[in-house]
Amino acid sequence: MITNPKAALAIQHAAQENNDALKLDGFDNAVIATADVWHPNGTRPTLLVYSTQKILDIIMEDDISYEDAIDHFYSNIHGSYMGPNTPIIINDLPNYQ
Repeated sequence: MITNPKAALAIQHAAQENNDALKLDGFDNAVIATADVWHPNGTRPTLLVYSTQKILDIIMEDDISYEDAIDHFYSNIHGSYMGPNTPIIINDLPNYQ
């Protein structure tokens, strides 16, 4: 369930602008914005933008340590490429990892 109103608006906007915009399952509340990104093929899809810190916060809600959350994030989420509609993940950690 989305509890972050800003995330809900961004997800709604991305869906309106780009039916193919992809989401990270279980991390809707980590969405902080949308972005239009130029691709080499000349398209400019609207993509969802996620916060690394908010993703980690959501992972740690399951009683997972910060270190384990970081490991899970970099092993399973950060490097995922799902095509030209892959979401953007910004690194907003206080101590860049």
